[in-house]
Formats: sequence, C-alpha cells, structure tokens
Amino acid sequence: MIVRTLSHELHLRTRNADVRAKLMFMNTEPRIPDRRQKKVSLDIEPAGAFFRICPPDLPPVEGSLETVAQAAYRLIATWWSEEINGAPVVHAATAVIDGCRIAFVGNKQAGKTTLMLRLIQEGCAVQGDENLIVTGDGAIATPRCLHVKESSLNVLPALSERIRSLPFVTDWIGNLVYSCPPNFSGHEWTIVEGPVDALVFLESNFGGSSVLSPLGQERAFERVLENAFLPTSGRARAVARLRSLALGCGCWRLQTGNLDQAIDRLHRLASEGYGCA
Repeated sequence: MIVRTLSHELHLRTRNADVRAKLMFMNTEPRIPDRRQKKVSLDIEPAGAFFRICPPDLPPVEGSLETVAQAAYRLIATWWSEEINGAPVVHAATAVIDGCRIAFVGNKQAGKTTLMLRLIQEGCAVQGDENLIVTGDGAIATPRCLHVKESSLNVLPALSERIRSLPFVTDWIGNLVYSCPPNFSGHEWTIVEGPVDALVFLESNFGGSSVLSPLGQERAFERVLENAFLPTSGRARAVARLRSLALGCGCWRLQTGNLDQAIDRLHRLASEGYGCA
C-alpha cells in the first residue's frame, strides 16, 4: 500500500490480510510531477495477539489493528502539517473542466464530493475534494481519495457498482464510507500547483434546478475566509493570499440541484471563458 503526500511516499507493508484490508482505505497514489517525495517504508508486524508499527523517529506503537492504523494516520497528519508551512487552507474541491481549473468551495454538506464524482463520470480531471493549500504560486490540492458515503450512491447509479468494489470503512453510526481515488474509473489523477481560474461556491438546492450566478469578488473573499483554516502565526500574510485568490479569478455561486444541469452550467462557464484563462 502506498500513501503519497506532497513531501513523502509512505509504503505500508504487511503479510496479514486483515491489516491489509483495513489499511487499503488509506491507499493514495496521485501523480505529483513537480514535487519530490521522500520514501518511507513501514512494516506492520504481529506482536502476539496484537500488532506493532515503528514510525520513524518515534517510539514503536503496539496494540490492536485500530491502534496501529491510527499511528499511521498520525504520521501522515504530521507530514501534512509540515507541508502547509504557514499557508492558508481552503475547504475546497479542485477540478479541471475544459482546460479551466476551478476550485469548488463549500462546507461538508455542500455536495463537493458528489459533484466531483459526477465530473469524473464526465471525464474531467479531479484533483481532490477536501482541502486546497493556497501558496505563493497559486494553489495545490492535498492528496486524498474521495470519501464517498453509501447514502450518496443513489444519485450516481452509473458509478455505484464500481464504487462498492473499492475499500471502505464503517463510520461511528454504522454507515459505509468508500475510498475513491479520482482515477478509479480509468482517468489520470495528477495534482499540480498553479493558478485557480475560477472560484465556485456550492450551495445545496435539493430536488431543484442547478443555478449558476456571478458573485462579487469582495463577497467571494468573505466566503473564502469563512471556509478557510488560517495558521496560528503569519495570519496577515495568509489572509492576503486568500484575498489575492478571490480577486484574481472569476467568482460564481452554484446552487446545486439537478447534477446534469450543474455539469452543463460548468461546461458553459469553462468553454465561454467567464473568468477562466
């Protein structure tokens, strides 16, 4: 199993089928051509009735399967924190539609993941559905597979069978959550740093039409701030980056109801060049 971050490539190795099944949910292998990853290998070994993992520069962790899995997650989270390096992080999905790189901003209930799956079905290049690091040279998505809830599959019938064949975990209330790499349907998954051509702020419009309308850049900046994580130090510089992001591209509001309509609106946005390079 491989988990790739912007700076590391973690190889998790085990001979235990149960451990492998548990950790496959973490498998994350995008192409990140402009970044060099340091390779780190970790063996998960049996320790009597339990398991042992030895993270680099940290004491060994021994315990249940859940315990060693959490140790691996903590290591990845540490790398992720280092990679941010004081940059602001926006809760946003990222995709390229007809050559236009769009960041879709919204909270966890806004429908980012469902829309990204529909874009994958359309053949668009999805880079991520969770976080966007705003850097001095643009922005870059954090490597993470799409986390798809079982309850979302009824609106994606063309993809549901393939998604159900992917690794999954059960959340705290018993719902299945699948790990879907953006290349699971055969398209390439590549993450690159660069400019954002358009910001689209998602709002759910359950059962209704999908409506795309312009959003003023000052209001867009306010909404970016509402959906951003700021560093504890250097906050003024981080806010300035977010303002440059909002003022440097076209800004839109997408009320997402009918997914086919949403896709049509986004293709028109990209192809007609409204705020896109």
